[in-house]
Amino acid sequence: MEYSGRQMKYLVILNAAVAFAGLCGFIYGAVRYFKPLAPLYAIMTVFGVGCSMLGRVYQFIRLFTGGEITGVFQVGILGVIGAFSFLFSVNFGQIDSLVDDGTDVYKKYRVMGLIGPVSVAALYLPVLLSDASLAVRISYAVATVFIALAAYYNVKHLLIEDVEFGVVMCLRPFNAIVFLYGILCMTEMIAFARGMDALLIVSDIMIAGILILIIPVMEQGVKKWMS
Repeated sequence: MEYSGRQMKYLVILNAAVAFAGLCGFIYGAVRYFKPLAPLYAIMTVFGVGCSMLGRVYQFIRLFTGGEITGVFQVGILGVIGAFSFLFSVNFGQIDSLVDDGTDVYKKYRVMGLIGPVSVAALYLPVLLSDASLAVRISYAVATVFIALAAYYNVKHLLIEDVEFGVVMCLRPFNAIVFLYGILCMTEMIAFARGMDALLIVSDIMIAGILILIIPVMEQGVKKWMS
């Protein structure tokens, strides 16, 4: 599709703003956590922000050089996939095993965690039913899977009972902001697929804010957990 001058201008500005926010978040996190004995949870979160930033940098450059990002597959979506791969990994495995030993005692929380991926999948339906190209719908579907995987643990850890050392309580603000980030990525996809400019602007402004806040929010949780 061809953009009007106004559309091109705000797309460039939005992607530049989100890329800059991601860069700020990544630099802050790298300075704080790219060092020996830093918590792996924190390092992977920083890498997640870095992936998001790189995806936005690509989209900014593509737009700035006259390309398009709304009607075709473009590799900027890999930034979202990479980000949520890391944000899924921070909770999967070691952290989750601290709060869920796999017994029936926690079965209800495993079921309740499905609220996350179901919500994400529901937000994909407007994309699936849109007039977007097949390539766009497939690439967004792949991104949706990764967002949904992360959302399962975000919601589960928001609802599950705390353990002795308070890991869950300390990291609940972080899980809440990551879940919100996933929802906003989905609303951005809806906006792209359906040409909803206002929704796109609101989504990207909020995503920029989250990319600045996510590392400090995570940091506060890790400090409380390790103190």
